[in-house]
Amino acid sequence: MFKMEKSLAIFQGQKIRKTWHNEEWWFSIVDIVEFLTESANPNRYWSDLKINLKKEGFELYDIIVQLKIKSSDGKKYLTDCANTQGTFRIIQSRNVAGNARKETEKKIGKSISSNKKLT
Repeated sequence: MFKMEKSLAIFQGQKIRKTWHNEEWWFSIVDIVEFLTESANPNRYWSDLKINLKKEGFELYDIIVQLKIKSSDGKKYLTDCANTQGTFRIIQSRNVAGNARKETEKKIGKSISSNKKLT
């Protein structure tokens, strides 16, 4: 189900770029958004989502760091990233395609959200 490689995490066949930073893995949020929403333009989806989350008072700067991650062209670019905890906070937010979250839960056969507050 979930396979870790040096710079990629593979989840349900979808490649999610990652990098090691401050003694933990940080994941490309655009890649996660692409997986959850199957959007044709995940960069735009993430951009719009950030705006909506900010309007709701979601503090993105607390959980997002821009890190250089290798792109498909082999070059490294600054990319919005979140650690595991931040990734789950974004997924659990009301705006992250509730339907996409439900579809993902169907695919993997278990809930990916909880009532537990992450700090």
